[in-house]
Amino acid sequence: MTFQWPETCTVGRAALGLLRALVLVVGMLTTSALAQNGNPLAPPDTSSPRATIEGFRENIAAATRILAAAHERNTAEPGLLPSEEVLGMVAEAEVRLERASRYLDLSAIPPVHLAHRKVETTLILKEVLDRLVHPETTAPDDGTVTGWTIPDTEIRIERIKEGPREGDFLFSADTVDRIDEFYAAIKTLPDTVATVDFYDVYRHTPGNLLPPKWLGFVTSLPEPLRKEMIGVALWQWIGLALILLVAAFVLYGAVRLSRKITRAGHAASRILGSLVIPAALALISEGVVLLAVDELNFIGPVERFLEQASTAITILAIFWVTLSFSSALGRTVQQAMQSRREGIDASIARAAIQTTGIAAATVVVIYGASYLGVPLAGLLAGLGVGGLAIALAAKPTLENFIGGMILYVDRPVRVGDLCRFNNLEGRVEEIGIRSTRLRARDRSQITIPNSVFVDMNLINLSNRDSMPFERVATLNNISGSDDIRRQIAALRAAIAKHPLVEEASIQVRLKEGYDSNPSVDIRALIETKEWKVFLEAQQDLDLILRDKVRELENGPPNGNPDDAPAQAPDGSQQPAR
Repeated sequence: MTFQWPETCTVGRAALGLLRALVLVVGMLTTSALAQNGNPLAPPDTSSPRATIEGFRENIAAATRILAAAHERNTAEPGLLPSEEVLGMVAEAEVRLERASRYLDLSAIPPVHLAHRKVETTLILKEVLDRLVHPETTAPDDGTVTGWTIPDTEIRIERIKEGPREGDFLFSADTVDRIDEFYAAIKTLPDTVATVDFYDVYRHTPGNLLPPKWLGFVTSLPEPLRKEMIGVALWQWIGLALILLVAAFVLYGAVRLSRKITRAGHAASRILGSLVIPAALALISEGVVLLAVDELNFIGPVERFLEQASTAITILAIFWVTLSFSSALGRTVQQAMQSRREGIDASIARAAIQTTGIAAATVVVIYGASYLGVPLAGLLAGLGVGGLAIALAAKPTLENFIGGMILYVDRPVRVGDLCRFNNLEGRVEEIGIRSTRLRARDRSQITIPNSVFVDMNLINLSNRDSMPFERVATLNNISGSDDIRRQIAALRAAIAKHPLVEEASIQVRLKEGYDSNPSVDIRALIETKEWKVFLEAQQDLDLILRDKVRELENGPPNGNPDDAPAQAPDGSQQPAR
């Protein structure tokens, strides 16, 4: 039914005016008496079943009286918004409702539903008790009993056995869980206390505890729009559809904004762009519930579904934000560190940030599941069993992760190093959580699992303090051993003139001394770690040897075999190949 104040005649209006004044005076006197004779900070008296039922009825009766007076005052006052006085009355009523809810065992209600469910349950229990004939008179005032059931009902007050409310007599969790069932069975009976079903008024009017100024618009709607579907009026469903339509447009705008920000290409824009959509999802879902529950006043199963769906979306959005942010931040940090040539630290920093993000996201999911009512103990036990199964199934992945940690601790190679392994050679581009990527000489990419790569015989070519130069030269115009010795000395002297050759490392030795044109092995160390500098120096030495061999074959241009000049390399510092 739709709530309407019974102002149908002059006598009725006069009687209603006296009733309103009486309600206001009684409420003020009750509040004053409580302030003077009792401590408002004292906990509710739950020392016996009688104290519990009397305390509950006293507080809920005071709350509903104050709310009725607040509604009447709000209706009479001009303006679109309630005055400070009206808001103060609503706040006082909320305190009374909160105090009345403390007589209920709400431990079985999931946290996601607790705020609205306790108000709804408190109002329903009031209507149920108001239809019983003075149930408090038969309640025992004995704190030693374990519990008490209201005669001819299944409504029970039980003594709490453990927890922070241990020893308190509260309306049992089963009573709270079945309160809708009790109300459906008894709501057609006459109310022995009030003439208005306050819960029926509460569930059929917009707003939360205080109906808005536009209540008259709702009460003037045609009867078909006020018919109920799943306990909710048709006009409320229409309002929810409009809210969801607006939410869809807002989400579409968030998607376009995210793409626009990401296209900027900057590191900060990539991070910000990854957060826009999940943040918009969380805000939109919370906004939909705020409007649907607090303004349109969806209650009951529909309200609980909306709250649960909104909370689940918010949790998933936070999960998404955590993973997206950690991934984008890790990528940005890696690029910044690689630009400073910090090698493996860049990959490990990214892996550490991403791993932290995954751990944080897991905590969000566990907390969110608990908040939605999934038992935490069962969830953790399930995670333990599931984690063992996943660990066995993901053994190679774990081995690769451990291999990556070994690469970080032992540091046989860094990002940017040229290394040789098995019969392959390549430059390390990335050391990730699972695998290592290298770039071969032919520019193909090599991907090796960390567990395999860490067990290979790795030769780090970039860690050499110098690079070897090796060649074979053929001697000509040999008439005897003296000619061989003279040409070997000439070749050695020519190589020694190059500024990057370590003179002590030069070796020019006869290889095949019995041939008419014997060969010699030429070896030396080029003092550089840069691959490009090494290639330039190697090319210079090849040209020097070519000229010297031809000179020795044809004779020196000025009669001195040691006069052939060496060509110095460019020496400019260029990045390694």
